[in-house]
Amino acid sequence: MTHRREANLPVPNGVVFLYDPSAIIDVPPDTGAGPVLATDDCVSLWTVHEVDGLARLVPTDTYEDYDCNLVFRGSIKTVGPKLAFNTSSCEPIIELDVAAEAAEVSIYSNDASEPSKVVCVVTSAVMG
Repeated sequence: MTHRREANLPVPNGVVFLYDPSAIIDVPPDTGAGPVLATDDCVSLWTVHEVDGLARLVPTDTYEDYDCNLVFRGSIKTVGPKLAFNTSSCEPIIELDVAAEAAEVSIYSNDASEPSKVVCVVTSAVMG
């Protein structure tokens, strides 16, 4: 069974962060240095800027659309254990429970620098 959630919204400053919102994390030091940057517990992702349109953020346990390209694959510490897309103001956009203290993620986007769609496949998700 595929579990999928979705948020479609203007993203403040055109950047989202993927991390456990219940944890103290290390944000990549210069999020303007590249469209995808990561630490052990956080991934920063550029999106289309809020003045240019909406961004669709999709956490799921499988990816079947195939309209995006892989931009990141790795593990994120999730001590909560939760994982969420968050704004640059640390506000969770869309959150899910995960089954372990580290989530294996593959992130896909439909544009290299200003995607309007970002899909995060979480293999340890509990998305009831």
